[in-house]
Amino acid sequence: MKLVVPTVTAKESHAYRSQMDLVASISNFVHVDLSSPAFNRASPLLDFRSAYLEDILDSSVHLMYQQPLDAVQYFLDLTPLPKMIILQVESDSIEVLESIKMIKDSGVLLGLALLQDSKPEEYSSLIKMADQVVIFSGNLGEQTGIADLSLTSKVTELKKIKPELEIAWDGGINKQNIEQLSKAGIDIFYVGGAIHKSTDPAFEVRELQALAESVA
Repeated sequence: MKLVVPTVTAKESHAYRSQMDLVASISNFVHVDLSSPAFNRASPLLDFRSAYLEDILDSSVHLMYQQPLDAVQYFLDLTPLPKMIILQVESDSIEVLESIKMIKDSGVLLGLALLQDSKPEEYSSLIKMADQVVIFSGNLGEQTGIADLSLTSKVTELKKIKPELEIAWDGGINKQNIEQLSKAGIDIFYVGGAIHKSTDPAFEVRELQALAESVA
């Protein structure tokens, strides 16, 4: 299944609420990006303790934290629970393993995200435990970025590690490249800027979804 999911990427509470309200009006799904200054010093996002999830939306939460345990626990205590929690494989290895156990024990799906320079084979033991891997091609904490299509080579590498793995892409998705990404094997498309900066966000989602499905 190919699916376009709008992303919420906000640095303060008002922007978070505005983006979440918009997404809730145009989609059944939302992807929330959160980061700490330690992981994303240049542009930290809203503190995770100020985040909330809409119970009318299926949510994935991308936690860009070197020490993710506190943020994982916060979201596992929320109502509603997120459908998926995504960790950065480059985070503290001990906390990543502890976080994975907590996520698995809760019944929430496990996602892992790879930065541009990270090689799938270096994290194969973690990837085998994941339900989804996100190929990241954006700017941490920003609704900007260029989709580096050379990173689609990771799709083949990831499928060798776990053939049934769901593959997502985050960063620089637009109507000019989504068909190519879909053809390369991307299943889930986390889209921020192209939707939030559109004059008609609902139409933008429909157009992107149709293009993604056109090569399914």
